[in-house]
Amino acid sequence: MVSYRIYLLDSDDRVAAVVEREMESDAAATRAAEALRGEASAVEVWRGAELVTRTGAVFAPFGASQDLSRPDLRRV
Repeated sequence: MVSYRIYLLDSDDRVAAVVEREMESDAAATRAAEALRGEASAVEVWRGAELVTRTGAVFAPFGASQDLSRPDLRRV
């Protein structure tokens, strides 16, 4: 089992809640995050210092526009 942190984010990309769980895999942690999302704008799954996945609203650092046609804002 591996330790994961699931962050539920509000519409300003601020952490609204954190859930820590032991899971068998990244896929299991991702499924758990999707089930927990509820009203959250986005969820992130972290394994230690590594971001496993983010679902929901597109991350826009420093209040940047979410115009994905701009190469500097595209998520890789």
